[in-house]
Amino acid sequence: MRGLIKQRQRLKNAISYHFPPLWERLSQYLSSLKRPVTISVLLVVLLLNLLGRLEWINEVLPQLQWAELKFHRFLCSFTPRLITAKWVRTVEIDDTAHQKLGEPTNRDFLATLVRNAANGDAAAIVLDVKFLAPAGLAPGQDDVSRAAQNANLFAAIREATSNGVPLVLTCWLRKGRGGGFERRPNIYDGTLFPLPDDEGGCSTPTANGDAGVGKEWRRAQACVYIGNINLPADMRRLPLVTRTNDADTRSSSLALAAVSAYEDVIDRKPRTREKEAVSSAMHENDFPLATFIPESAFQKIPIEDLAAGAYEAAVKLCRGRIIIIGGKWHTDLGHGELIDTYDTPVGKMSGMYLHANYIEALLDDRYGREVPLWIALLFDIVAFTIKTAAITIANTQRPIRISFVRLTCMLHLPWLWPALEEAVSNP
Repeated sequence: MRGLIKQRQRLKNAISYHFPPLWERLSQYLSSLKRPVTISVLLVVLLLNLLGRLEWINEVLPQLQWAELKFHRFLCSFTPRLITAKWVRTVEIDDTAHQKLGEPTNRDFLATLVRNAANGDAAAIVLDVKFLAPAGLAPGQDDVSRAAQNANLFAAIREATSNGVPLVLTCWLRKGRGGGFERRPNIYDGTLFPLPDDEGGCSTPTANGDAGVGKEWRRAQACVYIGNINLPADMRRLPLVTRTNDADTRSSSLALAAVSAYEDVIDRKPRTREKEAVSSAMHENDFPLATFIPESAFQKIPIEDLAAGAYEAAVKLCRGRIIIIGGKWHTDLGHGELIDTYDTPVGKMSGMYLHANYIEALLDDRYGREVPLWIALLFDIVAFTIKTAAITIANTQRPIRISFVRLTCMLHLPWLWPALEEAVSNP
């Protein structure tokens, strides 16, 4: 009996030694919160999370965005299943083609690609090629030496729309007066093509700028859409619309223009523009976070096969798909760097594949708004409190080292949820 009592006493003493009373632990925890190092770390984390939402901070300190992107890429490496492209197929103007076609890309050749893709029953054709007018020229003007090429390309575009295949052309925005954006002059203007109108049809502006439908445009079964190729500072964000100083006041991104072209021609409902997440982001001039597909997961159409023009082959390659034609060549006659490349959560990517990813994300509903700031800050405080409690209960005597761990971990919290959402998407 005495032996049993002694064993119980030793057990009680051990428990009391290793696990002090709850009120004592809570007292230790509350006192630890008052330490200057604890308060300073919490304030630094909250301030950085607040400033990290400001675009100019990311421009001044690109290292923050770089660190986020690397961690995002790490999370994406655990994606359980590879996401593949469902709507978009690409046509690359590679080194060989670029050396033959020159710069700007030969527009007779582009006209051939447009005609063959339209004959192949493409759902929509996106020309991810710059059509900037030379410096000093007004919109709709170009070097006279390219007049015949331009006329051929514009005729091919009108033929495609007359046969029910919409085209998407690019524009490029620049900073204008008052800090707003304005469209740079292009070799085309608004009078050349049937554009989307408010009634859901396709019309062309008359000479005085009013919308009108002439005899030539009554035959158009599809429209020409204009989308800007300006990319966000953070490539993980999906560009939608940009406010401009031009008459239309807002410019759609190339991705949103392509999605509108596709959905209008097949009458897909509800339209992506009408979905709550997209419409609210457009209203607030915000870009949601998108998920990404590696370049290797896109089906590529060899440019020489599309240029050959065989009808059966064109139908097999293009039918029902959004066809993006864009550049992917190296500088210095193929010996230099790859042009127009960017860091993404799935690795380096060419600009045309960024736009292709944005299109796929919009059509597949693979996007989401960023966590509201107040939720991110509240999450930081709760996580900080839990960590501090765990450290105090463990009787840790290394506050400086632990504070550093808190700081490095908690800096990821405002954007960690969208990254995790991508990592587990489509399980």
